[in-house]
Amino acid sequence: MKVMNTFFQENEDAQITCLETEAPVGLLQPLLREVFPNWEHLFGEREATFWGGDYQFKVSYGKVWRRISLPAQYTLNALATMILSSFDITNDHLYLFQLRSATGRPMAIFHAAMEELPRVTEVKLGDLPIDIGGNFEFVFDLSNEIRFKICLEAISPESQGSRKARLLEGEGEIATQDPEDE
Repeated sequence: MKVMNTFFQENEDAQITCLETEAPVGLLQPLLREVFPNWEHLFGEREATFWGGDYQFKVSYGKVWRRISLPAQYTLNALATMILSSFDITNDHLYLFQLRSATGRPMAIFHAAMEELPRVTEVKLGDLPIDIGGNFEFVFDLSNEIRFKICLEAISPESQGSRKARLLEGEGEIATQDPEDE
């Protein structure tokens, strides 16, 4: 507490902000050196980089799953369409994607008909802050919250890219809207 009190005494203009607001990277590092003397590296937001190629995802709903592939230049809207068609679900509800930013903060990317930003029509797969093996969720029908788990399994080089969305394989059929019944 001594470190925090010193910080606020020396920085009278300092304000405690809501967690939804991005704090400057490294704000507390000088103050916490007293507590963590071996703290040497500071990792901030990674630079926005577009990663080309074909993105291979495993999408799961309970025990039912599909493996799909889409080029990096496709948007999350195309991924949503591919997920729904591969599970034979009619695209008649709002949806969103839930993931974490490069710094680990929760974020959502919203259906194009929603007011919130960013929208699925604006974010390309190659812009996602997801590494191979990383997971995120597709939430369909926001009133019932049908949740699909998505894992990025691989990114194939652009030279091997097919330039179209493909259903690679899958197992099981959805008989109900409740994944616990599967």
